[in-house]
Amino acid sequence: MDLASPLLQLLPSSPRLPGLRELINSLVTYPPAEQVERVRSAAEFGAEAHEGQKRLSGDPYIAHPLAAAQILADLHMDAQTIVAAILHDVIEDTPISKEELAGKFGAPLA
Repeated sequence: MDLASPLLQLLPSSPRLPGLRELINSLVTYPPAEQVERVRSAAEFGAEAHEGQKRLSGDPYIAHPLAAAQILADLHMDAQTIVAAILHDVIEDTPISKEELAGKFGAPLA
């Protein structure tokens, strides 16, 4: 049974989220589906927060947090840790406040 297909259908096919498909494919083998959805939601939130920001390479800023999340997924870390990787620069590099991040993803993560 292909567990990734339902979630992959929800993903935007956009360069805005480089590596998200691969990340979701890595996750469907071990955490519950609602945790995978939480990771997808964090990726969308992070991409929106970093919209318009570029890395020195010219890649979208979110490429680095998603790459960090992929490393953690390959190590089979829990979803909360992966979400933290995706959002680790949001407070520092965007107008999003700690309170807003806490309201969306919980105080421990913020």
